[in-house]
Amino acid sequence: MVEADANALMREAFALHQAGSLPQAEALYRRILGLQPCNHDALYLLGLIEQDRGNSGQAIALFLQAIRHHDRDPAFHQSLGDILYQLDRWTEAAASYEAALKLAPALSAPQLASLAAIHRSQGRIDASLARFREALALAPGEADIFSSYLFTLNFSTSMSPAEVFTEHRRYDKLFGAPARRATRSNPSRKIRLGYVSPDFNHHAVSYFIEPVLAHHDPARFDVSCYYLQAQEDDVTARLKALSPHWIECAALSDDQLAARIEADAIDVLVDLAGHTANNRLPVFARKPAPVQVTWLGYLNTTGLGAMDYRLTDAYADPPGISERCHSETLVRLPDSQWCYRHPGPTPPVSELPALASGAVCFGSFNKYQKLSTFLLDIWARMLLQVTGARVLFVGVPQEEQQRLMDVFGERGVGRQRLEMHGHVTLDKFRELHHRVDIALDAHPYSGATTTCDSLWMGVPTLTLTGASSISRSTSSLLHTLGMEDWVARAPAEFIELGKRHAGNLQRLSALRAGLREKLQASPLMDAACFTRNLENAYGNMLQGR
Repeated sequence: MVEADANALMREAFALHQAGSLPQAEALYRRILGLQPCNHDALYLLGLIEQDRGNSGQAIALFLQAIRHHDRDPAFHQSLGDILYQLDRWTEAAASYEAALKLAPALSAPQLASLAAIHRSQGRIDASLARFREALALAPGEADIFSSYLFTLNFSTSMSPAEVFTEHRRYDKLFGAPARRATRSNPSRKIRLGYVSPDFNHHAVSYFIEPVLAHHDPARFDVSCYYLQAQEDDVTARLKALSPHWIECAALSDDQLAARIEADAIDVLVDLAGHTANNRLPVFARKPAPVQVTWLGYLNTTGLGAMDYRLTDAYADPPGISERCHSETLVRLPDSQWCYRHPGPTPPVSELPALASGAVCFGSFNKYQKLSTFLLDIWARMLLQVTGARVLFVGVPQEEQQRLMDVFGERGVGRQRLEMHGHVTLDKFRELHHRVDIALDAHPYSGATTTCDSLWMGVPTLTLTGASSISRSTSSLLHTLGMEDWVARAPAEFIELGKRHAGNLQRLSALRAGLREKLQASPLMDAACFTRNLENAYGNMLQGR
């Protein structure tokens, strides 16, 4: 009788869960566990509810209980791996994914992709790409996995831009060309402009799209924002207030979203995500708007034949260099592709810390996954040539800190010259700039928001450019500021520039003192001018010029 009651309650609870009635579903799951304390399905589904609420610890405990009572369901291990991965407990997450793989090897593409994402986070790019290729061999029709694979290619130091471009074009053959169709526009009326993004929230993209939304000319443009996520925060609220038309699209399929965009008669549709997480490039593949543009979120080609243009600038993409590796026509904005939003209340710029300490402290503020071994080797060589210099790292997970110290130790740099910090709050992130004299950019995946934040805090960034657009984003920012002497074109030059700047503390101090004002007075923060240039570019695209 108890089993029959529990089964009936489970059917009712699961229906409520699927309908989004989480409190009612939770109450029934707990009733079931009162009848059957070892009911693994109720434990697992209750764990999913706690995960949705952000209660990571409770979710992990429930998943572990479910696995303890029934360890043969790959979904239990996959979900546990997902939450551990989000918490940067990568070794444990990998073990969970491996367990899921063993239980369902024929259905292993999601687990392989998850393992690939972990390897990428650890900076093991070749291993990550190998796992992604295994996943795609099993599930060649999964656009999300293919996008994650393409995104990871941008971290590779072993593939040429031409090889990376070939892989992006393969995406178009699979997901683009079969879905493409023609659309028309009515340029005689106000231009209908649509922005599509999963990142209208507390995300790096918001730093650059918010000032544009605030300055669009309502007499010339009718703006719609298509938001691809369900989660909202204070940034979402601000962006929504700036958008004449706000369309929540998380529940829409690709076909439904494409139909909605067509019904809205959008003239210029702008992708702000590229191949980053939660993108909807398959919608663009359906060509729901006559002019389609990619910008901001992904500094590379999408590979889509249906994507007409990519917005950039002459520093990130010097004329004649990048065209052959793009399916889109490159449109270079006059000053820069970046328009940085004032970050709000922040502490004042501090004095140069090296004046008190007598030795320069370099800083690494980019994501850990961007720190290639190729780059770390260059940093180590520079440290050995700058007396007393140290490096402060931010965003290095606890379990990776020893590996990073070992990399430097193998190159002769002692641990006393390295300072490790894990993920920190935004306030702490800014505060740590008070202890850094020179920031070091990532390579080959260069920074953008991170570089702007450092500049705002008075810390100049030393960068190494490469052969790809994505390696030149910080170079673009620095050239716009007239700071060409912080841009290196080869490892030896990077080291020499680091030594030169570290050896002139008075000049470095003067630069630090005026860097915030320099940034504010530059085209990077002139939102009105930037938006006019952007609008002119959209108008020219629509006219076919």
